[in-house]
Amino acid sequence: MKKSSISFILIAACLLVSSTACTQTPPYTQQKLPSERTIKVGGITKMYFTKGDPALMLKYYTDLSISDADALRQEVDDIWQSFKIDVEKAGLNSAIISANEMPKGIISKTKGYNFVFIKQEDGLWKRKE
Repeated sequence: MKKSSISFILIAACLLVSSTACTQTPPYTQQKLPSERTIKVGGITKMYFTKGDPALMLKYYTDLSISDADALRQEVDDIWQSFKIDVEKAGLNSAIISANEMPKGIISKTKGYNFVFIKQEDGLWKRKE
C-alpha cells in the first residue's frame, strides 16, 4: 500500500472516532409517565446530608432549556406525580428532581436545576422555591 493511502485511512479513522465521541450521550432509560410524556432518566439515588434527613433524587435529561422556568416547572410537576410514589415507598420526607440539559460534544457545559420537595407536617408535599 502506498504511504498516502495509509495516511488517508488513518485520518479517516481518526475523524470517525472523534465524530462518534462528539455525539455520545450519557446513559439513560426512557420512562413513560401517566400523562404520556416520555422522560430520559439518568438515575435515581438516595442522597445523604450532613444535616437533615436523606432525600431521594431523580436525575433526568430534558429537551427544554433550563432558562425556560415556567415550562420546566410544568414538566417537573408532571414527573413529581409519579416520583412522589417512589419517595413515599422509600419512607422519605424529601426529594429532589434534577433537570439537566443533554450534554453536547466531548467537552461541554451543561445546565441543570434542582427542584426540592419537602413533606409538610400535615402530610402534603410542597416544592421549595
